[in-house]
Amino acid sequence: LCRASTTGTIRSLSPGSNKLMAIRRMPPLRRMSVTPQATSQAAPPKKLQVFRSLGKALGLSFLGGCTYAYFNDEGVWRYLIVAGSIFPMWADYTYTGFRTKDKSEEEVKAAFKAYHEKWADEPLRVCLKLRGFYVKIGQVMSGQPDLLPEAYGKSLKVLQEEVPPQDFGTIRGIVEAELGCKIEDVFESFEEQPIGAASIGQVHFATLKNGRKVVVKVQYPETERYFALDFNTILRIFEQVNPEMVDLLKEQRECFKQEFNYAHEAENLRTMCDNVRGNFRNLQFPEPYDSKHPQHPDPSGVPLVTKRILTMDRCSGKTVTKFGQAMLDEAAAAKGMTVEEFKLDLTERMKDPQFVEAMLSKVPSERQFQMYIWYKKVKDGLSNAAIWTGTKVGLVKDPKWASSVIPPNGPRLMKQLFDIHGYEIFEVGAFNADPHPGNIMFDPETDTISLIDYGQLIEVPEDYRKHFARLIISIETHDVQTCQKAWKKLNQKFFWKETQEYDPPDIVYAVASMHFGGSAGVLKGLKEFGFTSLADAMGPAMAEKLSIIDADARYGMIQRMGFCLNGVGMNLGTGGISQAKLLRGSAERFLKKRNLKATYEDEPESGCCGGSCGKSCAC
Repeated sequence: LCRASTTGTIRSLSPGSNKLMAIRRMPPLRRMSVTPQATSQAAPPKKLQVFRSLGKALGLSFLGGCTYAYFNDEGVWRYLIVAGSIFPMWADYTYTGFRTKDKSEEEVKAAFKAYHEKWADEPLRVCLKLRGFYVKIGQVMSGQPDLLPEAYGKSLKVLQEEVPPQDFGTIRGIVEAELGCKIEDVFESFEEQPIGAASIGQVHFATLKNGRKVVVKVQYPETERYFALDFNTILRIFEQVNPEMVDLLKEQRECFKQEFNYAHEAENLRTMCDNVRGNFRNLQFPEPYDSKHPQHPDPSGVPLVTKRILTMDRCSGKTVTKFGQAMLDEAAAAKGMTVEEFKLDLTERMKDPQFVEAMLSKVPSERQFQMYIWYKKVKDGLSNAAIWTGTKVGLVKDPKWASSVIPPNGPRLMKQLFDIHGYEIFEVGAFNADPHPGNIMFDPETDTISLIDYGQLIEVPEDYRKHFARLIISIETHDVQTCQKAWKKLNQKFFWKETQEYDPPDIVYAVASMHFGGSAGVLKGLKEFGFTSLADAMGPAMAEKLSIIDADARYGMIQRMGFCLNGVGMNLGTGGISQAKLLRGSAERFLKKRNLKATYEDEPESGCCGGSCGKSCAC
């Protein structure tokens, strides 16, 4: 054991002795110079050593922080799962582009096709792992094949109806906690296998003690909390990359929150049953078993509607998604192809802009579609008669027992759906923002339409309806000036960089036509902007042309409603119908009832134009 004294002497305590031995400190060693030949590598410069040490410290700190967050902060943990999926996909995409930069166009297409097929299931894996908000995104994207390569759309389509369910033990625990008693005390039977699972819950068939057949919707545990974590993560990202969209996202977050209270959804369904159902033939909503239900077994007893469970009447028929899949299977078989081969063939043909334009411009009429349905029924009848009688007749060359898929009349169903949703918007002042193909059922035996899943009911004030009605009519009448005025009054605003203007009339009309003008409106907008695909109009290329200044969440939700209904049409072979054309009747009836014109003629201006007029007004 040694201690240095102030005199430079080292005092050493001898082992086994109390005697201190004074030893003079040795003179310092002379510095040795090391020549380059004496070592294989020179010592790194001091600054580099410092930077290396600092880099290691920062790296370890970052790794430690990520590790801590991964295990302690669920929001960061879920974000890191997404980032851990995106980064290798991005790296592989970049590498694919690098190694094919000198290749032919065919080789580039083949390389990227292989890339997409390789990674096609990765977004689905993340959606199913994290569920909630990510499943909702996947559902929306899977219904819009124009926005995704075919491989991803095919993989994500499972989310529309076949999200893997949670085990029944978990579901039973939630139901009994909400009821406050055993399932058997309320239900005569309760099927363990769900009929469907979605982003925030799953649905089971059940029978009440009074014999009424019902469905019970059960919310997953932790779903609401995970949604809040994920949406906050998205907001933080947008605060850095696109701050103009933050306020809109916050408003949409409030709309999405409604879905996590099933008691609120029951109120929405009650509103639809009381105010919409009686105005349309063969329209049904799953009536909730609240205190107003005429068949409620005990209105003052066990609650059948709570925040996390919703008991409703059963609806008849099949979802539009199932009709669409059956039609796709049949169309592929008619061409002697598998479904995958048929879709691949269609994808290749759609690369030809002339084919796409011709296809989108030929939306069948209601009468044409009905003739097609009759043709299928007659052909089936003749084929079966030929087998029964042993003869060959008419349309049938190779008779086989036939039972073709008889779809709903697509154009007629689309008109009915837009009439219903137009009534919701303009007369009730509240509409469902999520009418995707899995939420619409049709019973061909009774021609009954059933609308389900009313977790999001968006309220629309009277004044906002007036301006939206004028926007819809102006798109159909090609009234550019009225369209621009309505656009501003709907709290929409953008800056057009090419002419350095706010909301120039022609560009506003083109944008509004893309939102609500169907395929014709999309083609018009793409030509106006010089784009060749819808993906271009929704990506960085559009950001180079305009900057969004204001965007109203209600407008976005109405647009989303039209987006979803267009997906319904695509499932039935009638995609591309103009939403403005189908909503025009409802808009005109709304204005006529209130003695309002379809234009702003003779109506005094109010409010501030935001400087778009170019005048030196006070505002």
